[in-house]
Amino acid sequence: MNGATTRGIARGLKGLLTTAVLSMVVTVAPLAAEPIAQPNAASLYEDGSVLPLSAHGEALLGFLGPLPTGLASDDLAKAVLAAGSSTERNPFGLLVRFTESASAVEVVEVLGAVGGSLTGPSLDGAGLYLVETLRDLDAALVVLGRSPVVKWAGPDAVLSVADLPSDPRLDELWGLTGANGIDAPGAWAHSLGDPSVVVAVIDTGVDLDHPDLAANIWTNSGEIAGNGIDDDGNGYIDDLHGWDFVNDDSDPNDDHNHGTHVAGTIAGVANDIGVVGVAPGVQIMALKFLSASGGGYSSDAVSALSYAIANGASISNNSWGGGGSSGAMSGMLDQAATADHLFVA
Repeated sequence: MNGATTRGIARGLKGLLTTAVLSMVVTVAPLAAEPIAQPNAASLYEDGSVLPLSAHGEALLGFLGPLPTGLASDDLAKAVLAAGSSTERNPFGLLVRFTESASAVEVVEVLGAVGGSLTGPSLDGAGLYLVETLRDLDAALVVLGRSPVVKWAGPDAVLSVADLPSDPRLDELWGLTGANGIDAPGAWAHSLGDPSVVVAVIDTGVDLDHPDLAANIWTNSGEIAGNGIDDDGNGYIDDLHGWDFVNDDSDPNDDHNHGTHVAGTIAGVANDIGVVGVAPGVQIMALKFLSASGGGYSSDAVSALSYAIANGASISNNSWGGGGSSGAMSGMLDQAATADHLFVA
């Protein structure tokens, strides 16, 4: 089955899958309720693992049976989150970092023990993978933690936008100007920001047509818009201004407004309209991994940072949080440091 066919199936079944899973198990957290038994569900899924199915896994199998790898941990997991579920982690996926010395045979063996499958290439190019499994996630983490070929394993935690103030007199607070501000006008006297500097806004997306931002939106010079071809060979088709990791497409427009607010603070154009940013001369790369609900998965945050670094952003803004301490987040910081990339949070 090719990628286009798989993606078509995913979009066609997403509504049914979400309805089925949410109707049976609404919340998945590290201490989940006892699984809800579904008649013969386990018999539909023979993966060689002796671990019990998760409640979500049983619900899914009892409703539709096995699906192609990646549909549950990617499309369905995002649909569950977008539907307003209070889930704290991806109900069908775990983040796993394998050791540098792990062989393909060893990886296959440990994946088999947890009924897992790799959903794609390394998220960060350094051994971190999203592993899909319909087995009990906590039990799977215990098995993975004991494996000598696993450096780290943890939940694909849900991250959320950082709260922004909405006071009606917000513009009167110190910040850019005033005795307690950063003296932005003094800095602007020297520079409004180097246009060669690209700042990735890893967030809910950015309003690409906003009058205070449009002139400063980064454009991928190696890509030809709308031709359906990955012209620059970076693995993303028609990524003219960034990427939408929620919907896996080239339109990173904001459907929440948080990312647009952040982008305006960074690089709002000095054009006598609305606001002006701290550095109105830099470019903004729009990378969307948080949905309209304001939530998203750690795996997509890692992918967004990898994209930013690989495509020339020297700085990234990350105004989001949640998920607790995570080896995935530590890995992101290490990845940024290695690339001499400034990770702002």
